Amino acid sequence: MDHDLIVCGGGPAGLCTAIGAAEGGADVLLIERSKVFGEPVHDSGGSFSGILEEWDLPERIVARRILGTNLIPPSGEVITIDHTEPLGIILERRELNKELAKKASSLGVRIRIDERVVAPIIDGGSLTGVRSVTSEGVESETTGKVIVDATGVGAVLTRAMGMYPEPVKVQRVLGCQYEMADVDIENRDHIDLIFGNRVAPGAYGWIFPKSGNTAIVGLGIHENRIRDRPLGFFLKRFLETEYVAKAVKDAQPIEYHAGVFPVGPMFKSYVRGNFVSIGDSGCQGSPHLGEGIRFVMYNGRIAGQVIGEMVKEGRDEDDLMRIPKRIKKEVYPNYKLLFNIYKKAITLTDDHWNKVLPVIGRYAQSEKGRQRVYKFFYGSITLREMMGMSKEYAFAFRK
Repeated sequence: MDHDLIVCGGGPAGLCTAIGAAEGGADVLLIERSKVFGEPVHDSGGSFSGILEEWDLPERIVARRILGTNLIPPSGEVITIDHTEPLGIILERRELNKELAKKASSLGVRIRIDERVVAPIIDGGSLTGVRSVTSEGVESETTGKVIVDATGVGAVLTRAMGMYPEPVKVQRVLGCQYEMADVDIENRDHIDLIFGNRVAPGAYGWIFPKSGNTAIVGLGIHENRIRDRPLGFFLKRFLETEYVAKAVKDAQPIEYHAGVFPVGPMFKSYVRGNFVSIGDSGCQGSPHLGEGIRFVMYNGRIAGQVIGEMVKEGRDEDDLMRIPKRIKKEVYPNYKLLFNIYKKAITLTDDHWNKVLPVIGRYAQSEKGRQRVYKFFYGSITLREMMGMSKEYAFAFRK
């Protein structure tokens, strides 16, 4: 074999898998289709500050630290939740991927960019490597003991291996956003989350402040609510809503981003033999808020660590089944609850949002309430804590 591990895809999931395996001594090759790590941008960059310390990432990749949240229901009422500690961060997305790529390189990971993985190599019924092609048409075949698909929502190898569920079984949200200059935000340490079926059907909208007077302004839409209309239709309508229109009155777009987030459910099987699907390829983001960065970085690290240990200790491929076991225990102990929250939230009417969000805002006025709201955003809340947030509206979040 050419390598112990071939990682296909250089987003956060793939890069963290490569880092984890290289730290364990594995010979790793990473293949990335883009010419530049971090491009194109597909998401808002919202995450939590813990990833900086956990991955030893520089402060300069943080565009803004967040100290609170404004919830805006369809009524237009602004419900502000202040936090006693920084809630999260807005990342410079390109810089995150570049820093992870530098870290991977320093550990000996071999990197090939501008090269797209197109198919698995099957020899005698066994997966032995991948076929890839550069943008100039140069084709390659590379062999590896373990193959990881981190190609994102396209899930190139996962589909080719017959491990991707029928499309109707995977719920997806389509997102689009502008990065805008001269956005008028009263408190640049708070994010805005904007709800309503006219604003963002099946998801929510956002205004995330970045450095200076720039901000990310966008929304997500459940794919079943699109009804053949272009994403630009929804973004234009979003920018014209009263709350958003006031903020962007004098603003101008400087970048446009769009992407697809596979909400869930997470695949029941994303490890088979010497093949592993990680990140959006395996539908492993956070289902309740649509945050993918932090979750897939954790999953990638776990996958890399298991692969590194397997190679170092000479274990067979059955050892890879430790990956889903660890991910379930360490990252998603409450995945079913989070996915059920999402499934219920997309059914709420505007009238319901007008009632639910003020209840959450009042609950967050106490220290105990703020801690639970933080755990809700973070994705670590339990069913008991969720029910305790509001007896009056607890029915909305039951299993």
